[in-house]
Amino acid sequence: GYKKPSFDSKSSIFFTDIINMIKFFRILCIIILFSSCISLAEGQTLNSNVQGLIMSIELFNPKIYKQNDEIILEVKLLNKSDKNISCFITDDKKYCFDFKLVSMLNQEVEHSRDYITSFHRVQTVFKSKINLATNEGYSYKIRLNDYFDLNVTGQYYVRGMYYPDLIEAEAVTVNKIISNQISINIRPSDIDDSVYVETRDVEDEKYLAAEKRSPDEVVKYMLDARMKKEWEKFFLYIDLKKLILHNNQFNKNFKTSDAEKQKDIIAQYKKYLQSDTIDDISFLPHRYEILKTEYDSQGKGQVDVMVEFKYLNYIESKYYTFFFYRQAGIWYIENYEVVNIGRK
Repeated sequence: GYKKPSFDSKSSIFFTDIINMIKFFRILCIIILFSSCISLAEGQTLNSNVQGLIMSIELFNPKIYKQNDEIILEVKLLNKSDKNISCFITDDKKYCFDFKLVSMLNQEVEHSRDYITSFHRVQTVFKSKINLATNEGYSYKIRLNDYFDLNVTGQYYVRGMYYPDLIEAEAVTVNKIISNQISINIRPSDIDDSVYVETRDVEDEKYLAAEKRSPDEVVKYMLDARMKKEWEKFFLYIDLKKLILHNNQFNKNFKTSDAEKQKDIIAQYKKYLQSDTIDDISFLPHRYEILKTEYDSQGKGQVDVMVEFKYLNYIESKYYTFFFYRQAGIWYIENYEVVNIGRK
C-alpha cells in the first residue's frame, strides 16, 4: 500500500528557508519596480535643457501711474537657441512666473498678503507642456497688482523670473531665467492732473531702466537695435527732447508749446525717425565701425562712427559723430553730426 512520506526536522527547516527567500525576492522586485516608476515619473516632470530661452517684460500701457492703478505687463519667452525647447507653463501663472519689485533705494518690496495666501493654499496645480522652435515665442499678460500692493508712491524697478521646473512653496528653486529690467513711476492719486506739470514723458521713464554703458557701447546698442528694428531699444539712450531742438522741422513748434503739446510733438518726431529718412539718425545701416571714443569726468563725450548704407546698386558711407551727456551714471545721445564720405 501507499506509505505517506515523512520528513525529518532538518528537511522541514530547509524548505521553510527556501520559501522565505522566495518571498524576500518578490518583495525586493516590487520595491525596485516601484522605484523605477517613481524615477520615470520624476523624469517626465522635470524640464529638459532650456539654455537659449530668454524672458523679456514690458509695460503693456506705458505711462505715469497713480496709486492702485492697474499695471499690466506683457511677458514673453523666446527660444534663441538653434534647437527646439520644451518647457512647462502652469494654468495659474504664479507657479512658474514671479517678479521682483525694488525701490530707488534698492529696497525689495514684499509680495502682497493676498498673493502669499493664494500661493500657499492647498490646491492642484495644472500645467501644460509647450514646444518652442528656434525664434518661436510664448507671451501672455499679467497684472502686477496680483503680486504686489501698488499703493506706495515712488519709482520702482521690475524684473521677471521664469522657473522651468516650476515654483514649490517650501523648496529652494535654483533653475530660473531672469528678464530685462523696466521701471515704473507711481505718483499720489490725489494730485490734480490739470495743475500737475509732468516734467518727464514716458520716454524719460524708460531711460531709468537703461544700464550703465560706455558711450561706444551705447552707440553699438543703438545701431544693433536699429538693424533689428527694435525701436524701443533704439530710443532707449536717445534724449529726444534735446535731439528735437536740432531738427528744423520740429524745433520751432516744440519751443513754443506747453508740456502736453510737447509730448505730442515728440510722438510725431519718433514716427518721423521710424520712416527711414536718409538725412536722419535712424536710417537703416548696412554695417558700421566705431572709430574713436572720447569722454571726460565732467559728463561730456563723443563717438565717431563710419556707417554704410546699402542700396540696390551701390553702398554709401557716412561719418557720424554722436555727442553725449551723462546723467545718474548713464550716457545719453543729445546730438549728432553727419558727413557724407562717398559711394562705392
